[in-house]
Amino acid sequence: MGQAPPRTQLLATTAGGTVPAIPTTPRYGSATSHWDGFVLERHLLPAGNLDTTVMPVHCLAIPIGRDPVAIRWHVNGRRLDGAMAPNQVYFRAAGDALSSAWSAPLDAIYFSVRPDAVVLAHERTHQRSTPDLRSDFAGGADNGLVQLVLALDAHVRGGSVGGSLLDQSLLLAISLRVALLYGGGKQDATALAARQQGLLSRHILARLDDFILAHLSQPLTIDAIAAAVHISPFHLCRMFRKTRQVSLWQYVLMCRAEYARKLIRRHPDMPLSDVAAASGFDSYTQFFAAFRKFSGASPSDFRRNAHAQARQA
Repeated sequence: MGQAPPRTQLLATTAGGTVPAIPTTPRYGSATSHWDGFVLERHLLPAGNLDTTVMPVHCLAIPIGRDPVAIRWHVNGRRLDGAMAPNQVYFRAAGDALSSAWSAPLDAIYFSVRPDAVVLAHERTHQRSTPDLRSDFAGGADNGLVQLVLALDAHVRGGSVGGSLLDQSLLLAISLRVALLYGGGKQDATALAARQQGLLSRHILARLDDFILAHLSQPLTIDAIAAAVHISPFHLCRMFRKTRQVSLWQYVLMCRAEYARKLIRRHPDMPLSDVAAASGFDSYTQFFAAFRKFSGASPSDFRRNAHAQARQA
């Protein structure tokens, strides 16, 4: 007997009880990753509509099709007309009543985070204010958040071979990014509190993520990263480690290893030496060590596994 298709972990409530927040079966998802407080799924929805529901979690939608899809939302009784465009972020805050109707098939990645997981992320980075998040269906073009979610999506599609450290780092970064973008305006006080404790503010972390992700395949130094956020290299390294519990350079290597995994999946016949160079590693030795540390497998073993998964698809 074949395996039953996975059920969605994205749930909502109505007057009649608990229902799937999205009515389709996920094409894939994070069910086997055993994340606490987080869910990632990809859904392909036919044109249609959803009745009013309330989700107990915050939820992001990032369309990945080619064309915008016209959509009408009703959020807490307020009508919004718009379109869901590729690589834009649409945010639904926990507790908001939402219904929607869209005019064409919609292919999107959905990522949910429990409100208490956002609070825990703040506590891990010593942020004092509890974020009050607000829905936003304007379609924000936040490249940093999109790239973080797509990196996590690629990790899920790859079967999450090892890489628990990468998972946790991405989940933490996404949680803080969501709080920064959709919080209720406590950023200045939070940034001041962070500085007083020797920590990096969410604004600085977001700028760091943007700069690192944009320059992964290029020569990258601590001095260049520090210059991008106007902090001395010494203080940046010290504050980054205290804020994220990992050194800045290890974080760069972690991101490069994820980029290398993406290249291997997309170009399985690409020589591994070319993958190493395209991912920005200084040498093949550095590439091999970082890839194995953050992926739980050597580059060649990972490629064999990717080939096997492609044949089964």
